Amino acid sequence: MKSIKSGIGLLARLMLIFTLAVTLSSCSLLGPLGLGGGGNALSNDSIVTRAGDSWVIYWYMCGSDLETRWGCATKDLEEMLAVTLPDNVEIIIQTGGALDWQNNIDPNSRQILRYSSAGAELLENWSVANMGNPETLIEFLNYCNSNYPADRRMLLFWDHGGGSLGGVCNDEQFDMESLSLYDLEYALKSTSQTNDGSPLYELVGFDACLMASIDVAAVFTDYARYMVASQEIEPGDGWEYTGLLSALSADTSMDGAEFGREICDSYLASMDRNSINIATLSVVDLHECKRLLDAYDRLGDEVLVYASMNHNYLGAYSRLAMETDNFYNSPSTGYTNMMDLGDLVLRGQEQGLFPLYGNKVLDALRGCVVYQVTGPGHSRAWGLSCFYNYAGSPISTQKFLNLSKNTGYNYFNEYMYEGELSNEGVEYVKVASANLTGQSVTPTRIDTSGLKQLEGHPLVLGASGQWQLNVGSELAGQIAAVYTTQAWVSPDSDVPGFLGLYGMSGWFPKDYENGLFTANFQNDWGALGNLPLYMEPMSSDVAGDLYTAPVLINEERYSLIIMQNRETGGFELLGAALPVDTQTGMAGKELYQLQDGDRVQAIMYCLLAEGVIDQITGSRLFDMPLGETTYRSDMIVHLRPVSGLSVYEAGVTSHFIIKFVIVDYAGNTYYSAGGYYAVTDGVVQPYEGTLGNW
Repeated sequence: MKSIKSGIGLLARLMLIFTLAVTLSSCSLLGPLGLGGGGNALSNDSIVTRAGDSWVIYWYMCGSDLETRWGCATKDLEEMLAVTLPDNVEIIIQTGGALDWQNNIDPNSRQILRYSSAGAELLENWSVANMGNPETLIEFLNYCNSNYPADRRMLLFWDHGGGSLGGVCNDEQFDMESLSLYDLEYALKSTSQTNDGSPLYELVGFDACLMASIDVAAVFTDYARYMVASQEIEPGDGWEYTGLLSALSADTSMDGAEFGREICDSYLASMDRNSINIATLSVVDLHECKRLLDAYDRLGDEVLVYASMNHNYLGAYSRLAMETDNFYNSPSTGYTNMMDLGDLVLRGQEQGLFPLYGNKVLDALRGCVVYQVTGPGHSRAWGLSCFYNYAGSPISTQKFLNLSKNTGYNYFNEYMYEGELSNEGVEYVKVASANLTGQSVTPTRIDTSGLKQLEGHPLVLGASGQWQLNVGSELAGQIAAVYTTQAWVSPDSDVPGFLGLYGMSGWFPKDYENGLFTANFQNDWGALGNLPLYMEPMSSDVAGDLYTAPVLINEERYSLIIMQNRETGGFELLGAALPVDTQTGMAGKELYQLQDGDRVQAIMYCLLAEGVIDQITGSRLFDMPLGETTYRSDMIVHLRPVSGLSVYEAGVTSHFIIKFVIVDYAGNTYYSAGGYYAVTDGVVQPYEGTLGNW
């Protein structure tokens, strides 16, 4: 994460360099900006300007809380001002969407700024309008295209991003409303069509989280030649504008693909060692994307037909999605519901799930993503994401159905989460199956009654002291994932016991073909210094595995992002991320680096006994702080015995329970019965029987 600086106090330096071309209310341009950097501007004296090489960037800067709280937009404007642009490059910026700016930009208006070889100037002071409303974007684009054309135009969105479901640009002044994919397409149709049908924009960029998805790319195929976006969350101030603008200024003959490569390289080079682990940024050829969209449509028909022929295909597809490289999905962080398309299809090909169109998708994807950079945490990423409902939420499914143009995948998701298809869906399957297999298939309602057996399913204690869950092959065919959760059982007599959960683990033998799962007590669990953490898996890569752990940092809710090295087994704390906003679907565009003196409280999830309801949550599940520590830079995440934590007294027997957590293909979660362990002075002894209400 780049350091966040304030532009306040740098006005004097800027005034030495720039003069105002337009004045409003007798204020110089530098008053509204209040930014520094001009005194250190990088010279471009060696540039030779050529006809036909002009560039303009239309920068839609929705400051939101990123600017109000951290000054992230201010930092990027400072980076811009550090570069002296040549005569044939200019930037038109609309500011808005923030309650406050950490410079002299007025939050009570939308300011239109121009930055060029002549310096910076304030062009317009428009009234406040919702940056998350497509009409606001339309007004900006009409103004730019009418007054500031160029040989090559770039449209740049700056703010939070929420992927396919969340869209982009949350306006803090208008209840964090955002531009959906439908809004973006509506604005482009209204402003950006050319007489000959060629794309108006050379490049569209998203300096925002999670926007490199196939659904986002589909919106821009008729309006731009290339797209630059990230599959993962970005640091708070995102791209490195000094580097990318210096590269463009030095060679304005670059096309969108070449400029996109410079954006990617400068972005990766600017990152600290923690942020770089999960970094992604890719350049997408939107003309080639049309071929990808056609192959993806056919893949949607393929998965729909196979699911209609064999309902267990839904379980196999869901297990595949759980194994696929994905971006910011876990109970503690929340869910973006984005996974990597290429990794999904490549793994699916290896498992025989996409025999007809898997290779066509991969071939088209190779031609579509012309450049990408990734950190070691996403080495399997191909550059474009697609939807999977990791949250298991009907709302997420409905949002996807409202935006997706892939009919086959739409019906596939409807079938997965509704258990049956509408009459239109049934007819679609009949035609699609006849085209794909030569035989018409009529989909039937999926029988999920057997899945109820998974709740409280008994365990068997094996001879080696391991607990086994045996659900059989038929039920296993409908299962997406199996984890274990381990807990300490409270002896509190005032409450009929509660389980203090120590997180979730997926590292144990799983036999989905026969429905047999085996797990043992894990005495060693993750801790930050001496503070025990509730750790749960988020994603896995060849370099290591990502975990999250919910905490309070100085009383604010975060999730620690932790990487475990696959070779050494050691842990690295990458930073702390804000949870996905449940209202907007936006991930926090920030990876906070803990500072010496930060107060860190671990969050433990607790489960009350059967029949006991927490008064606040209205369910058996609640969370509570479990101890705290004052962070020091020498603290590490490591494994330590849970039986040696301070809540256990020497010589006193503590009781632990292990349960299997089963997730079906529709995202429903079931808890098995418990297996029990008694731990005295570090000696672990499994036993059968019951313990209170457990």
